[in-house]
Order: sequence, then structure tokens, then C-alpha cells
Amino acid sequence: MVKFRVTADEKKLLTEVAESLGMDVSQYIRARALAGGETLMITARDFRLSTDKIGEQIGKIGSNVNQFARYANTLYNSNQVDPYVIGQFRQELAAYKDEIEKLKAVFTALLKSKKL
Repeated sequence: MVKFRVTADEKKLLTEVAESLGMDVSQYIRARALAGGETLMITARDFRLSTDKIGEQIGKIGSNVNQFARYANTLYNSNQVDPYVIGQFRQELAAYKDEIEKLKAVFTALLKSKKL
């Protein structure tokens, strides 16, 4: 058994965080102290907010990529491909790939966590 003192505010915060993760305070403290950073703890609400933001950004990027693709195809079909447009298109594709990688990292971390 390990005992330590906390203020009333700290105990309230520990209780709120533990409950938001579906744990009691002992489980939460044990997980935090012994996990060594290997366990991801995130509330369902925070997970939804994070993935919603990522999805929103991916949607915006996808729209931009589609606009560039349409414009590039129009120029290509009329033999007027502008290197600047191709460069912009590549930039948007790279940004899209970065957002997809962020989303993949979030899901991977969540799936590897012991507490879903």
C-alpha cells in the first residue's frame, strides 16, 4: 500500500479525471504511475473532439485537392499545364498525407491502449 497526501482540490481533480476515464482513483493512479507513458488515457469526449477536428481538416484538404485536380486537368487537356499549379497540387497532396498520418497515429495509439 502506498499513501500520499493531496489537497481537497487535487483529490477532486483526480476523482473527476478517473471517472471520466471509467476508472476509480486507485486504478487511475496505478495506471499513470506504472504505465511509463505506454498507456494512452483519453476520454471518449476528447477522442471524439480530436477525431472530429482531424476529419474536418481532411475534408477541407480533400476539397482543395479536388479543385486543384480539376483545374490541372483543364489546363492539361488544353496543353497549358502551369508548373505553379502542379507545385500547388503537390503541396496539397503532401498536406493531405500529413493529416492522414496524424489520424492514423491517433487511432493506432488508441488501439494500443489498454483502456478503451
